[in-house]
Amino acid sequence: MKKLFYQMGNFLGSYTLTLVLLFFLMFVIVVGAIEQNYIGFDNVQKEYFSSFFFFFQIWKIPFFFPGAHLLLLFLFCNLSFALFFRFQWKLELLGFLISQIGILTLLLGTFLSSYFFKKGSLSLYEGETKSEFLRSHQYELAIIRIDPQDQDYLLITAYPERILKRRGFLPPKNLPFSLQVKAYYPNSKRVPYKRAYKVVPLPVHIKQKENQPGCILRIGKVYEISLFTDVYHTLRYRNKNYTFVLRKKRESIPFRFRLLKFTKESYPGTDLVKKYESFVEIIIGQTVQRVRITPKHSFRYRDFTISQTSYKYNSKLGKYRSIFTVSKNPISFYPYFSCPLIALGLVMHFTLQFIFSPSRGALRE
Repeated sequence: MKKLFYQMGNFLGSYTLTLVLLFFLMFVIVVGAIEQNYIGFDNVQKEYFSSFFFFFQIWKIPFFFPGAHLLLLFLFCNLSFALFFRFQWKLELLGFLISQIGILTLLLGTFLSSYFFKKGSLSLYEGETKSEFLRSHQYELAIIRIDPQDQDYLLITAYPERILKRRGFLPPKNLPFSLQVKAYYPNSKRVPYKRAYKVVPLPVHIKQKENQPGCILRIGKVYEISLFTDVYHTLRYRNKNYTFVLRKKRESIPFRFRLLKFTKESYPGTDLVKKYESFVEIIIGQTVQRVRITPKHSFRYRDFTISQTSYKYNSKLGKYRSIFTVSKNPISFYPYFSCPLIALGLVMHFTLQFIFSPSRGALRE
């Protein structure tokens, strides 16, 4: 039994398995690069690089292949088994050991980052303050109420897109009525229907930002409404108004973000933009910090990074809207730790190999 255990460990840590995994990883990268022209970068990222399995047709025959996530997980296990079952614990191999630990750390960070990394956008006019950002390609069904005293939105609950895609009944979450998703469309359009409208499905666009999701929602046993992206639908139930909206998912940030001023400078005599920047105020509790954010100068706080992306001019209001990209990565320190560790291990490995080299001993004699 012990012999079989070691044989299995040696196989799982073999260099042959490493080469096979690297071959399939290169295959996934090539397929993703080709498919990017047909289904877009975001869909390639989701179907090939952020998945465990995918289907790919070769000569119109569908084949089942492992995705990049599964390959990275197997590669991590392969290097771990190689470290415990095949590594020779010698002083001259100390640098090799450090480099392999660095590679394992980098693979683990890559795998975890795909789950915990969040990215979205934040747009403000001068004088506006926000403490949340919109996820790039994720949506949610929000149920809100409007306070009649100050007309502020009061969020009751929100259901993420992954739950809506399952259809069926939604968790009650202390609502006085039941909710059932009859249909959910990743891309849709509104068409007139009787005195209102309804949503009909459309083919998914290769550019994910062009898709407009829609859904058909049954409320209680009587009402059935069609929801389209960013279109509010208000329903009165038991003398209370409830507003339903299918919108981009909101994520909170641990500070208030206030745009003080936006400036744009063009080249003389042309409409070509030379530079643009935003002066913002970061409010963290009782602390107020003023910073300048440009496309090359970002603001960082804990796991958050905010950078200037673009701007838009609102002709009706006569002012600019500054647009920022917000990213959250709680394990962003992994590359800063693993890459120097790999470099240190390589330097130590070649140094120790030179010191313990038999040819060097022969030269001394």
